[in-house]
Amino acid sequence: MSGIVRCVVMAPKTTASSAKQARAAPVNASQSVKDLPGGTVAIAVHAKPNAKQSAVVSISKECVEVQIGAAARDGEANSELLEFLADVLHVKKTLVSLDRGSKSREKVVLVTASTSAREVLERLTMACQSQ
Repeated sequence: MSGIVRCVVMAPKTTASSAKQARAAPVNASQSVKDLPGGTVAIAVHAKPNAKQSAVVSISKECVEVQIGAAARDGEANSELLEFLADVLHVKKTLVSLDRGSKSREKVVLVTASTSAREVLERLTMACQSQ
């Protein structure tokens, strides 16, 4: 894959309950979360720093959109992103690393735990729904 496409969601105005249902709708996320050789899972992330709290906002074919409860300076948002994803995926923080995009909102996060892309997607979906 040569690059990550920026995730842009355009939708008409909706009520809060219909917006929650749209976020939680099942998605074929074969490009945003995928298995790599060696038991590693890659997650294409569109990060939104400076949020009130960290949360999985949406999941699409292109990326997993994550709000980060830290400022985008001195690696604070990257550290918070990795810690948040480790918590959501129920793995140790040392098993979650930033592969690409340390100074960009478009990132690739690697999970080296013994888990599959399907399991990772399920946990991300549950985090998105619980918001």
